[in-house]
Amino acid sequence: MDPSCPTTPDPPVDIPSPFPSDPTSTSKPPRRPSPIAAFFETYPNFHNDRTASAGSEYKRLCRFMGWTRDDPEEQAAYADFKDALVMQFNVHYGTDAEDVKPWQVLCEAIGITPVPRELKDAREAVFNTHVNLVDLTEAHTTLQKVRTFATERELAQYTKRTAKYMPGRSPLMGGVLRALLRFITHPPENDLKRDQYGRYVKVGEGGGRSWWDRTGKGSRARGGLARRVRGEGGGGRRFVVGLQDSDEGVVVDLDD
Repeated sequence: MDPSCPTTPDPPVDIPSPFPSDPTSTSKPPRRPSPIAAFFETYPNFHNDRTASAGSEYKRLCRFMGWTRDDPEEQAAYADFKDALVMQFNVHYGTDAEDVKPWQVLCEAIGITPVPRELKDAREAVFNTHVNLVDLTEAHTTLQKVRTFATERELAQYTKRTAKYMPGRSPLMGGVLRALLRFITHPPENDLKRDQYGRYVKVGEGGGRSWWDRTGKGSRARGGLARRVRGEGGGGRRFVVGLQDSDEGVVVDLDD
């Protein structure tokens, strides 16, 4: 999406006051609205409930504006809304996947205690806890406890049922969010453990280990492919995986 889209609010500009500041004043400068709140503020006649789910508020906005699914104005608004979701995640949790702090903040948000001190441990703890990323993004405003799921398949079922999809192709996405995207369309049948890089790890009967990651040679979409990196041998595998915000599966032939 073009970041210059007119429906995206411009950042406020600080203009110096011509009057001397009052050193006795205790007033604080106004807080900037969150990216999601800023999105809804571009529709001044619509009163956004900040304690409600952003997705439900967006649907209410569509009804308020009288938009249909094929309406170009709605499509532009939805693109801005998805960017706002991504920006809100970035604000709350950071973007640098090589820094331990974002992973520790994520651990606190999803209830992992004690919070790991080392980057490797914090990343593994987050990767092996299954939460919906939209719920995680909204937790700071809705004040709702983030729900965790026992398996990635249960998370996928919840995401499909509630239609709470985090955009998977936004140019504003940082490294942390990109690392957390899951295969919602076709999750793994078994509950596979992940390593610190988010790769699936499976121990075979003979003690061999296999890794599956999202990068794949010739990946056509960020996070969209899975490939077999190393395995026990015994023929190729065929996987169908999909991005979290897409129903399109990418079929990959995997040979040893």
